[in-house]
Amino acid sequence: MTGLLITSRSVQGKLAEWVCRQHPYRSVAGVDAVNVALDRHFDEEWTEGCASLPMRRFETWAALQTWLHEKLDGHPQMTAWNTPKIDTGAEIMFSSRYDTPKQEYDFIDLDALLRNVALETWREAERDDAFSKKFDAQMAAGGPVTV
Repeated sequence: MTGLLITSRSVQGKLAEWVCRQHPYRSVAGVDAVNVALDRHFDEEWTEGCASLPMRRFETWAALQTWLHEKLDGHPQMTAWNTPKIDTGAEIMFSSRYDTPKQEYDFIDLDALLRNVALETWREAERDDAFSKKFDAQMAAGGPVTV
C-alpha cells in the first residue's frame, strides 16, 4: 500500500495547535466546535483503525489538505476565525516583522491554517511510519530493538 495512515487525533491535535499559533489572541474560541464537526466525518469516512482511533490513508499531504478544505470550508467557526474583530475597510494592510496590525484587525488565513495542519500531520505520520519500519526490521532480525 502506498500513502500514509493518518489518525483522526493527529488531525485534531494539529488543528488545535495551528489555530492557537496563528490566532491573534492567546485565548482561542471554537476549536471544540470545529473538532466536533470533524468527528462526524471521521465516523463516516475514516474506516481504518478502530472506533476510538479512526484512520485513513492519504497519498500526499496535499490530498489531506484538500479533504480538510472540503469538510471545513464554510464552517461558521472557520468564518469567524477568518474575520477581523474590527473591519478597517482597507483592502490591504501593511505588516512587517516588526510592525504587525493590531489584534482587532488581524485574522487567520484559512488556507495557510489548513496547509499547516495537513503538512504537519503528514510529517508526524512520516516519522511514525519510519519508526514502525525500523522497529519491525529489528524485530524480524531477532536482534535488540534500538529505535
